[in-house]
Amino acid sequence: GRLRARVKPNITFSDSQLQSVRGNPAAEVEVIVSPSGQIVDMKLTQPSGNADWDQAVLKALEKTGTLPRDENGKIPPKIPFVFRPRD
Repeated sequence: GRLRARVKPNITFSDSQLQSVRGNPAAEVEVIVSPSGQIVDMKLTQPSGNADWDQAVLKALEKTGTLPRDENGKIPPKIPFVFRPRD
């Protein structure tokens, strides 16, 4: 939840773009993270079916740059994310 909350404000997707989306499709992304929390790579593992939404999610992850560590000071090297436009 904390990781998603860190990325979500960086998603730029206009109301007019949202109106063109049918349903609430999920864009699934696997993010590769360094031990310091820096995002070093990402891969769209399951496209949503809406290329604009997929790109908005990938750009938001790029903009985020780093992810916070957990309460033990660790962060997994691979993190799966699922983003839906109406969540």
